[in-house]
Amino acid sequence: MHFGHWEMLAWADVGREAMDLWLGNFRCNKPNHHASAESVAYLLQRVGGALSEAKLRLSFRPVAWLTHAGVIRAATALASGKPIQTASDWPAAPIDFGSITQLAI
Repeated sequence: MHFGHWEMLAWADVGREAMDLWLGNFRCNKPNHHASAESVAYLLQRVGGALSEAKLRLSFRPVAWLTHAGVIRAATALASGKPIQTASDWPAAPIDFGSITQLAI
């Protein structure tokens, strides 16, 4: 996920007001103009496209992704079919560094 002006900042340095604006537009298809941060809808769209491509490739060979927890959580949510409408819908299960998550897609 691209966090715009927030890249490399601790969440505490982003500020409550800016964070509330971003979380309030969790599914908005526009970047957060306050920080030029990517919306969750954009992330889900990108990961969904990659999952669709992976489904096509699975008929030829196994597919593996090496990625970070945000993409893993987005892929897990999309594969489960659970809609992500608010921040409370976002998968919160811990993903250990270097772990393997296997999805049935």
